[in-house]
Amino acid sequence: MFRRLAALAVLALASTGCKQRAPDAGAASSAPRVARGGSSKDAPKADARAGKGTASASSAASVPPSIAGQHEPTVALSFQPGHTMRDLELVGWTRDGRYLVIDAVYGRRAGGRLTKARYEARQVRDLLTGALVESFYTWRASGPRAEDETDRIRSARTASESLREWKLWALRHPFFKAAPAQRDQHLALAVARPVPGLVLGTDGRGATYRWRASKQRPRFEVRLRDRDLLRFAVPFHMPSITTRDEVFGRVELRRLPGGKRALLVLRARAKGHQDARFYLRSFGPQIELVCARYEEQRARKLAAELLRRGLPVVKLVLADDEAIPSKTEVSYRRDSRKTAAAVAAALHGKKVAIRELQSNGWVDVVARLAPLTSAPKPCVGPSNPSLGGAYRDGRRGVTFRLDEPRLHWSYRYDVENDRFVRTRWRTDKASSEHTSKVTREVKRCASDGRCATKKIAASTVRPDGRWFFVTRGQEDRTVVDIYDAKSGRKQSTVAAGEGCKNALWLHDLLYVENNVCAGPGGEAAIYDPETGKKRHDVGTKLFNCYGCKPLDLGGDRWLVVQAMGDSLAVQNMRSGKVLASVKLEYTVSHNQTWVARFAKGLVVVQSPSRETVAATVRLVTLGGKVTKLRELPRCK
Repeated sequence: MFRRLAALAVLALASTGCKQRAPDAGAASSAPRVARGGSSKDAPKADARAGKGTASASSAASVPPSIAGQHEPTVALSFQPGHTMRDLELVGWTRDGRYLVIDAVYGRRAGGRLTKARYEARQVRDLLTGALVESFYTWRASGPRAEDETDRIRSARTASESLREWKLWALRHPFFKAAPAQRDQHLALAVARPVPGLVLGTDGRGATYRWRASKQRPRFEVRLRDRDLLRFAVPFHMPSITTRDEVFGRVELRRLPGGKRALLVLRARAKGHQDARFYLRSFGPQIELVCARYEEQRARKLAAELLRRGLPVVKLVLADDEAIPSKTEVSYRRDSRKTAAAVAAALHGKKVAIRELQSNGWVDVVARLAPLTSAPKPCVGPSNPSLGGAYRDGRRGVTFRLDEPRLHWSYRYDVENDRFVRTRWRTDKASSEHTSKVTREVKRCASDGRCATKKIAASTVRPDGRWFFVTRGQEDRTVVDIYDAKSGRKQSTVAAGEGCKNALWLHDLLYVENNVCAGPGGEAAIYDPETGKKRHDVGTKLFNCYGCKPLDLGGDRWLVVQAMGDSLAVQNMRSGKVLASVKLEYTVSHNQTWVARFAKGLVVVQSPSRETVAATVRLVTLGGKVTKLRELPRCK
């Protein structure tokens, strides 16, 4: 077939009168195919420029780009990776074939363009799960401002150890160094959505593409031995490129140990932009293996057995208890029933149910393993974990994350069934707990009568739209000014002595926290927005309200957690009466205590300082009575 593709490419080049040399058989494998139903109308206008630095190139007008056929589209692996890198290079893999080693480069984007801030790390990733196992710092270049080093650079740096630790790790895990990248003749890059001026080609490392940016984005299809591996559009994250910028990219295929799987690396580059990402794929059917988290070793042995039979697993999913079936089952898509039967035979023979999946997806076969043993009781490692976050998980449960060194486990507590399970952290649910920073335009008038339109956060406007506040001041002396939203004139000022002030609306009540700026001491009170005078204090006597964020319990009832997380108070904020006070365990800060409202009362999650307990969950009534205390222990 590849010879036929080469012949078609040569004929197309000869018919257009191009003076490019005819591509060899290897180059033809990366030239686009003509799919069924394709016509010359789909070909963009010719671009006289050949691909710069390519060993052989063919313009999109010379060889008609392939158009997506009736086959179902493939999609990216969900775990590959959580965010794109600026660049990456394959270092090698361990001799046991379990870990992949790459050099990753992270860079911050400001307005879509890269700043000078860079961070490079040597990363060890699991070849079956894709998870980041270890990260080692290699090099860093800071930007001109401190804020340049945030987001992905900071998170990558936090997860990294020193390069000296890498040398110790490499001694414990001998690995093969990867040879320089070479173009794989079985890799083909076809065009699923053409754009004018697109140039396809090859170089010594893989298939290449080049075009001058426009509003239209080309879509490509990566094929390996007539199989769809991936469809992607470029640029990945380049929102600010203009029509004058030229975009260049490459697709590389690197064979992994055993020759049955491959690492697919995508790169894109334009002026001031650079992105890279990677995917794991199989040279045959794409097989996914799903098992319970506590049976990971069993799943790895089955994956090794499938590889020995020529059926490599390209993705291992360690699922929660709720996603595991009671009986082992194998599902397949499209025309992969024979592969599914072979996988079932390698697992449990005739006892495995085989069914067809109607939904789209990138995998051909999915094998879900029923557990052979009962799930162990969840526990946390010997280190001192901190509460990394929490959110409500439906009507009956809460999910919280405990951050340990190099581990970020998540647990779910089922309120109804009173049990812990290890679960998956849902970023979308966690982010929904926080309100977005929406701005609003208001009119503000000075004492001399001059008025101007200013932008402020929408949360600073009272829900009924009557008042809004503005915090002003310098260093440790700030005040809160309250303005009339209709006239724009200042109504009152909350001074409350020295200190830094944070304000927010509790419905129509003005809550103001006054702290010592550096922490962790502070107090809070309710103020009258019309006069700026204090109505009453928040919390019990000597209640440290540094960083407090009141939780709405309905009506005029609000809950506040003391700064060190060792107590909470339920208070009627209109009258000032404290309805309940609950003593908790001492923690490092209020961030280690999380509270949510349920039908049966309050659920309080804490990461205490006790050495024998990793986390506690309390069920508390609105009257302050603790009805349940559950402890998630440390593993012995």
